Amino acid sequence: MQCICRVCSDITVEGLQFCKAHHRAYVQLEAAFGKWQVAYTSEVTKRAFLERLLQLPETGQRAREVASFLLEKDSQ
Repeated sequence: MQCICRVCSDITVEGLQFCKAHHRAYVQLEAAFGKWQVAYTSEVTKRAFLERLLQLPETGQRAREVASFLLEKDSQ
């Protein structure tokens, strides 16, 4: 059974909630958040991290889409 990406409605990677491109962006966001927690001694929340990413001009399109999705999901 094929599932659809929760961000773009493309076919997902088997067993995951995102397509290949958005899954890769999600994995990279998670890794970056871990680095931010180390750098800011765990004082940064995931929400603050995602909001800050959306403000940075160098943040890629897929990362923006995943960050927006996660923020929206968190707001529900």
